Amino acid sequence: MILIWSLLLSMMIKILHASPAHLHGGDAHNRTSRDEECYEDEYWHMGKCCRTCPAGTRVFTHCTVNHARGVCRSCTSGEYFTAAPSGMESCLPCLLCKDDKVLVQECTPTANAQCECKPGYYCRPDEPCEMCNRCSRCGEGQRIKKPCTSTTDTVCEDVSPPEPTSTKANVMGVQTVPMQTSSFKDTTGHRTMSTDPPDDPSGYTLDAYIVVPVVATILAIIILIIILIVCHNSK
Repeated sequence: MILIWSLLLSMMIKILHASPAHLHGGDAHNRTSRDEECYEDEYWHMGKCCRTCPAGTRVFTHCTVNHARGVCRSCTSGEYFTAAPSGMESCLPCLLCKDDKVLVQECTPTANAQCECKPGYYCRPDEPCEMCNRCSRCGEGQRIKKPCTSTTDTVCEDVSPPEPTSTKANVMGVQTVPMQTSSFKDTTGHRTMSTDPPDDPSGYTLDAYIVVPVVATILAIIILIIILIVCHNSK
C-alpha cells in the first residue's frame, strides 16, 4: 500500500514540473499569433502586416514579407477611385449624377465626382439629398429678395403699396397753380368762358402795358414841340 502511494506521489511531481510544450502537445514554441501590432499605414493579412497602397490605387497582390508592400494597381480614371491609402482589393465606383443634377467635378482616381442641383432646383447641404427640390415662386404682392441657388430656396418679400400722387407731389416740392376762369362777350353777344393763367403778381393788367407806352410817346412829342418853339423865339 505504501509502495502504491509512493508511485502516485512521484507521478504527480513529474506532472507539476512538466513544461508547457508537453501540456499543449509540443507546439508552444511554434505558435504564430497576432501578437505583433501593425503600424498606422499597414493592414493585417494572413499573419503579416502589409503596407497600404496609396490613394488612387488598389491592392493587386498582398505582401509576402512582414511590413512590406505588395503589388498595387491604379484605379480606372473616370470610373473608380480611392480617396485615401487602403488595403482594399478593389477601387470604389464613381458617383453618377441623377437627372435633376449636373456634374460640377469629374471623377479622378483620387477623388469622387461631385454633383449639384440643376438651375431651378435646390438641396440643402445639411440634409441628405437623394432628390432635389423645385425652387419656390413668389406669390402675388411679393418680389424676389434672394434668388434660388443649388443649396438655398428662393427668399421672397412683400412689395410696399405705391404712395398717393398728392403725397409724392408735396414731397418733391411741386405745387399746382390754379387756372383762372373768366368770361366775356364776343362780337355776337354770347358769353364765352376762357381759362387764363392768374394775374401778374405785380398788379398790372394787359391795359396798363398798352396805355403806358402811348402816354409816354405823347409826352415826348409835347416836350419836343416846346423845345422847338423856344429855339425859334430865341432867334
